[in-house]
Amino acid sequence: NALLKTALKLWYSLEWRNWMTKEYLSLWSEKSAYYIAKALGKEVDNPDQRIAQDVKEFADLTLELFLGLLHSLTTLISFI
Repeated sequence: NALLKTALKLWYSLEWRNWMTKEYLSLWSEKSAYYIAKALGKEVDNPDQRIAQDVKEFADLTLELFLGLLHSLTTLISFI
């Protein structure tokens, strides 16, 4: 049971992170944000790595929060 839960959590997290990373990278490259940031003097080092890291942290924290809430609700319902 715990192995299945961990495997599903990791799979869902990976799929969600892949989708979000592709979306944000396409927005970064489509809207010429790189050139605008460079023109404003705010050049960003390794934007693709920064986007991937931010997406990873967001997805992991959000998933942990959601699963904790789901666990708490399930526990509450079982005690009622």
